[in-house]
Amino acid sequence: TISIGTISIALEARLEEVKKQSGSLASHSVGWVP
Repeated sequence: TISIGTISIALEARLEEVKKQSGSLASHSVGWVP
């Protein structure tokens, strides 16, 4: 089985990736960085 720690680390990394992508996307379209 996969431990909860491994899942949380993977989710955190995924979240950072999504935040980076959406952040750069927003700055490109609006010219504003959150």
